[in-house]
Amino acid sequence: MIPHVSPEAGADLDEMESWLTENWGPIAAANAIEAVLAKIAALPEMPLAGTPRPEFGEAVRFVTTGRYFIYYEAAGQALAVLRILHSARNRDAIMRKQSNEETGS
Repeated sequence: MIPHVSPEAGADLDEMESWLTENWGPIAAANAIEAVLAKIAALPEMPLAGTPRPEFGEAVRFVTTGRYFIYYEAAGQALAVLRILHSARNRDAIMRKQSNEETGS
């Protein structure tokens, strides 16, 4: 199973890289991005290891690396990375908004 990175999660990675490069430098940005990508690559080994967040979707879970939360959906043989959010952000509001948009609520 290969994780699919949603467009929103891809945008989160781009935003993360830009912010970290500007504020902490390119090495810090590269290290943080590498840690997130390594965590995503490891998800298929134990897709149910993340903390469940059923309020955002039946199969939604999250794992952390550093100060980043990786929200993903593991259902059957599919694994989709939904968002990658810094701990300082209002993660619940962002995820609630996304889950409402997906369900049309």
